[in-house]
Amino acid sequence: MLVHSASTQISSLLLLLLLLLLLQTSAKRLNRGNRTTSLGIATLMNIDVRDYSWREDANDFEFTTGFIAQALKEVYPKAARIGGPDPKLNPWQIAPTKLIPLIVKSTQDQQKEIEKLRSENEELRQRLERL
Repeated sequence: MLVHSASTQISSLLLLLLLLLLLQTSAKRLNRGNRTTSLGIATLMNIDVRDYSWREDANDFEFTTGFIAQALKEVYPKAARIGGPDPKLNPWQIAPTKLIPLIVKSTQDQQKEIEKLRSENEELRQRLERL
């Protein structure tokens, strides 16, 4: 019973740590210069999504889909962290949660475009019916 309890406590601590890493403070009263972002679908479309396998898995040819941190840094630097000279000790990393606002803004931009096109399509359909 003691092992199960310790295991449960460790699992709970790991879950709490994960949540703390994913949560970000974002309150209007704590920030300044609040404005609509100029980033959106154009930035998102420039992010290269790649399939790759890890060099350390020499016998495993299963591909992972993701981002290459160096390429991501060129397009959206907030989502990449530069590593050190030894990639095993201090590799380049990505912060996927930093992409969420960009994805949301891009989706909003696309939805506006879809609604505009639907409206234009309906207008053209009505004009065609009148002919």
